[in-house]
Amino acid sequence: MKDYDSITKKIVERDSSSQIPLFKGEKIVNMPGLDKVKDAETGEEATMDIWDSWPVQDPETGYVQNWNGYQLAVAMMGIPHKSDSHLYLLYNKYGDNNFANWKVAGSIFGYNNDPKTGQWSGSAMLNADGSIQLFYANVLAQESNNQRVATITVNIGENADGVYIKSTENDHILFIGDCTVYQNYEQWKNSENRGANNPQMRDGHVLQGQ
Repeated sequence: MKDYDSITKKIVERDSSSQIPLFKGEKIVNMPGLDKVKDAETGEEATMDIWDSWPVQDPETGYVQNWNGYQLAVAMMGIPHKSDSHLYLLYNKYGDNNFANWKVAGSIFGYNNDPKTGQWSGSAMLNADGSIQLFYANVLAQESNNQRVATITVNIGENADGVYIKSTENDHILFIGDCTVYQNYEQWKNSENRGANNPQMRDGHVLQGQ
């Protein structure tokens, strides 16, 4: 937490080593593909906000993987100004750098998500059969930051409209804090930092040695 405080102080004071470029919020334009997307909780169509996102990558090289001529990405998306943190699959033609051409394949966890749960950042890779192996932070009681490292297999297909999610399987928890190296939820809840952000068991990334 002391490191976080130090970084925040540098940003606020606009220290040159961690200076964030200034931009005008009113000039930011949404990606067209985020208009009229089905919400993962209600199923209603809405214009989504997008924040944490990551490509489907080769775990050895780090390069973006090519699935049938497409580049794939997973992103946290939701209706603006609402506690709505769920994962969606996005796609674009491989090598196309135009943000306007990205499209949404759908909500990875369906359209009846409990508002008290969430899926947070992680990483993703292609399996040998062309499915996606997604690693993510499974969150219970989101307001209390109860996080567990989890994985799910996402089966995808292609038709005339583009890439779509066929099904998901094998969704399960991989790891919960062991109380020694990684604090668990109970330790955080009973610590002096209770009420602050819980940094444990989130943003997991898979690495594969050569």
